[in-house]
Order: sequence, then C-alpha cells, then structure tokens
Amino acid sequence: MNLSFLPHLNAGFNFLGTICVCVAYLAIRSSNLKVHKIFMASAIGFSTLFLAGYLWFHFQVGVVRFGGDGIARTIYFWILTTHTILATVIPFAVAVQVWASFKKLAWHRRWGHLIAYMWLYVSVTGIIIYLFLRPYLP
Repeated sequence: MNLSFLPHLNAGFNFLGTICVCVAYLAIRSSNLKVHKIFMASAIGFSTLFLAGYLWFHFQVGVVRFGGDGIARTIYFWILTTHTILATVIPFAVAVQVWASFKKLAWHRRWGHLIAYMWLYVSVTGIIIYLFLRPYLP
C-alpha cells in the first residue's frame, strides 16, 4: 500500500489542531467558554487523527532519516529533541486537563495556559520537522 500521502495529511491534521488550540485559547481569554470547549474538542480530535496517522505511517515505513548537513542538521536535531521530549508529555497533560475540566478543578485554570503553550510548541515544531523531512519522505 502506498502511504506517501500520509505525512502530508498528518501535517494538515497537525496544522488544524494548532489553529484550534489558538482559537480555543483566544476564546477562553475572552471568557467564551462555549467556543473554548468546541475548539479544544476539535484540537483533541485533530491531534488524535494526527497521532493515529503518524503511528500507522511509521509502523509501515519505519524511520525517515534527515539527510541534511551543517547548520541545518544541528537546527533539525535541536528542534527534534525538544519536540520529542514535550510530545511525550502533552497527551498525558491534555488528558489530565480534560479530567480536571470535567471535575471543575482549579488545576485546569492554573495549568491550562502552560499546557496550551507546550501543545502549541509541539504542534508548530512538528510542522517544522515535517518541512525538514519532506525532501526525504518515501
């Protein structure tokens, strides 16, 4: 099966998730709880689609190696390292945030903005990593 479309689709899901987190953040800053909930649910949905597609692609294709050198290689690996560390934390942090929001816990308000910034960092650096790897995709 040809999966060459999947990284591009995943980048689209990642981009849409990023936009949803931004809109949700702006909505809650404007005290618009309804819009915040809709866009956070959408962000979780797009991020779930991304993760499923990402895992499917890499289970089928394996690792895609970056072929650049020089400063581009240094920048790529620095971004990849920070991205990977935070990407392992974000799903759990978001799950705790969802639980805290349903329980109406102060945790949700206290930590929501920090987790949103981390999520945005992971999303944006994910798109940057995709752009770095695009020439080397199968």
